[in-house]
Amino acid sequence: MFGFLKDIANSVKETTKQIEAESQIKQANRALEYMYSQLSKVAYEKLNSPTWKEVIRERTAKEMNKVYSAMTYLDSLHYYDLESFLYTQKAVDEILNEVDDDIWIEKLWQWADENKIPNLDFHDVFYEGYFNGQVYKGFPRDKNILMNLEELDLSSYQLSYLPYEIGRLTKLTKIYLSYNKITSLPLSFAKLVNLKELNLYSNCLEIFPNPILKIRSLESLTIDCRCFDSIPSEIYRLDRLKILRLSSCPIDELDFAPSRTRCHLPNELSRLVNLKSLSINNITLDEFPSMVCKLTNLQELNIDDERLEELPKELFNLTNLRTLKINFWKLKTCPNEIGNFINLKTLNLGNLTKLPESICNLHELESLSLMSSVIHPMRNFTPKQIEWLKKLHKNKCYFGFSFEKSINEIIS
Repeated sequence: MFGFLKDIANSVKETTKQIEAESQIKQANRALEYMYSQLSKVAYEKLNSPTWKEVIRERTAKEMNKVYSAMTYLDSLHYYDLESFLYTQKAVDEILNEVDDDIWIEKLWQWADENKIPNLDFHDVFYEGYFNGQVYKGFPRDKNILMNLEELDLSSYQLSYLPYEIGRLTKLTKIYLSYNKITSLPLSFAKLVNLKELNLYSNCLEIFPNPILKIRSLESLTIDCRCFDSIPSEIYRLDRLKILRLSSCPIDELDFAPSRTRCHLPNELSRLVNLKSLSINNITLDEFPSMVCKLTNLQELNIDDERLEELPKELFNLTNLRTLKINFWKLKTCPNEIGNFINLKTLNLGNLTKLPESICNLHELESLSLMSSVIHPMRNFTPKQIEWLKKLHKNKCYFGFSFEKSINEIIS
């Protein structure tokens, strides 16, 4: 019944490929834009018919997700154009607005029951077989609580999708969806206009979810980039972002060696002027992301990579940094400019064999981690640096588990 959406989308996609092969990219994009607008109108007209209204009323949340997945797929054909789902979103919204509130709430509860999500309550958490405390999570079965819900924790329920009706919970400010199998977000997600924190760590997102780009209230975003190859340039629209965590996550919690992915980072990242914390983990980089060096308000930077061998000098202009964690497997030396970070509290560096003399300017350090198997204070540090280490130790600086033994040798 819902196959027509995907059939038309595939037809558009194949036609576009042919045009791109025969003509210039600009012409192909123009043709795609025209065909997409026609496609959206067809979807709108069908969904807005009396017959389709009845279908939406009667289908289960799981069945209706097929329609919304198809719409999201159509949206992805338009290269992250934020207006591309205008018709489809408007059509569904108009239809759902005619449905009694209790029906959409019942659909949410039906979805929660199908996915075995317990009622909102304190639930025990176990780690490696041992009790590790309690968390307040689950999905409320009380209408009043649901309508006023501000925080929703649905982590680790093996969810494959979210229902379209989730967009009705407009008072939500925090949503935690880590350790699920979600492949896309419904278009209605863009209606969560009060959302400030979203965690999509360790999921199976096939593309960067467009609806996120319309939530201008977002201040913290954690997202799994494992299954897509780029962050859209429109990310600059999230101008209130303070925390951004990009990662290629393990498939499950028992995978201790997750495969790295390539994910293009747009230059527009530099326009996130309110960003305070940036993490880029398990993502293969061809070069150090230069746009990071323009984020002058950054206070925390965490990057790991197995190929990069050096740090750009421009990085050390970020004098507001308080935490710098760089794990470049091939990094052997550090620029002398690291001495600029006089207010640094936490410094983690990888396989260095030598530190510049200017490191002694970092008197405020509360945590210093180095690889003791590669660097040893008695062999690799100058007398001035050894004295600096002693002062840090006296000030109760934490040296990291792997480096602590080497430090103790020169302190004793």
